[in-house]
Amino acid sequence: MDTSIRVNLHCHSDLSDGQLSPEVLADRLAQSGVRVAALTDHDTIAGYARFRDALARHGVGCIAGVELS
Repeated sequence: MDTSIRVNLHCHSDLSDGQLSPEVLADRLAQSGVRVAALTDHDTIAGYARFRDALARHGVGCIAGVELS
């Protein structure tokens, strides 16, 4: 019996040093089976609401985060 849950607590969007928008990042995480994720862009939470809303459409949990310099 596999009771593991896929979690990614260190994601960056194109609002930081990532390459995907918060929405596309959320879609890809959901498609890969992640059940909980955090957007941890550098020094900004500007994409958090978009990321959270996109994850919610997939039933994926969201944790607030930020990576401070």
